Amino acid sequence: MSQAQIYIEKSTVKIPLLNFTLAAGFPRPSDDYLRKRLDPKDLLEINPSTTFYMRISGNGWSEYGIHDGDHVVIDRSIPPSHGRIAVVTYAGNFTIRQIGKVGDRLFFLERDNNLNLVPIEPEGDVEIWGIISFGIHRF
Repeated sequence: MSQAQIYIEKSTVKIPLLNFTLAAGFPRPSDDYLRKRLDPKDLLEINPSTTFYMRISGNGWSEYGIHDGDHVVIDRSIPPSHGRIAVVTYAGNFTIRQIGKVGDRLFFLERDNNLNLVPIEPEGDVEIWGIISFGIHRF
């Protein structure tokens, strides 16, 4: 007994998808506001290959809106510039520093009242690891 082979040709018909929902029950009033789902990656402008999160420990940067337990988004592709807050490494530890510019040079701004400036040296002991681009605070 031979087996019959059945060949089914695959079609590539595309059917249009209408850009509204069809209520199969009582429509919810909030459905009018649901136009698009928000991807946090789009909101935070995250580049997955250069972006990292870190959780903050301590309230030393609370006047900048960075509090104990917050998460910060760090983008290593952002170049350091005046006014940015950077995650830096020093002696194998991570910490936070603000960057300032005097003339053509960038400095780490010390947070004491003396406004001490620490020059950013390419071969220095303190290395800029990345720039904080967002803070995420839980309410």
